[in-house]
Amino acid sequence: QLPGGAEAGALRRAERAVASLRTKKKAYRALLDEEQLHDGRYQVYLPFAEPFTSAPVLGASGLVLAVLEDYFGGADFGIDHATVLTAGSPSGNQSLHPDVPYFKALAVSVHTALQDISEDMGPTYFCPCTGEALVRERWPASAAIKMALLKRGECLGAALRPRHVAKGTVTIYDGAMFHKGLENGSGRERHILKLEVGAADFPRRRNYV
Repeated sequence: QLPGGAEAGALRRAERAVASLRTKKKAYRALLDEEQLHDGRYQVYLPFAEPFTSAPVLGASGLVLAVLEDYFGGADFGIDHATVLTAGSPSGNQSLHPDVPYFKALAVSVHTALQDISEDMGPTYFCPCTGEALVRERWPASAAIKMALLKRGECLGAALRPRHVAKGTVTIYDGAMFHKGLENGSGRERHILKLEVGAADFPRRRNYV
């Protein structure tokens, strides 16, 4: 997590562009996704048009790009998609899940906080110890057994639940890591700019059809 990781000017451009997109009802509805997410979440895909063709506007500042280049170990990577991810209020706790099961270092999410996120707004909760057990055969199908294993590994400690995420904070995580959005009971929507990047062979591994 990188407090202040977003470039201030780029963050302002992103906010203005997202606000403008929301006023264009027809275009906004065409980009709105209420199907893939759950527990009161939805996302709006950002079009490949100015200013969303700028890496810093999408949350990929020079510092973030350096982190990504190091993580992918010099291998090629690129943008898979970019969205604004919203948790309504009220919304419930998500179940623990990975974004891309079983394949480490194929997909990485870059989340930029578009507002100050307090604890009652339901910040994202991570289980870093899952990074070493991402092979399909090592995770049980039963959600109850999976939770028991995560608890045994001390993945559910309070230290992994941020009490405050400042606007402009950038969070970078491997898509195979287990995580969940927490309950948002604040009475305010929570907005995150999400940039999904993938290794060069990610589309083939994800099996788009």
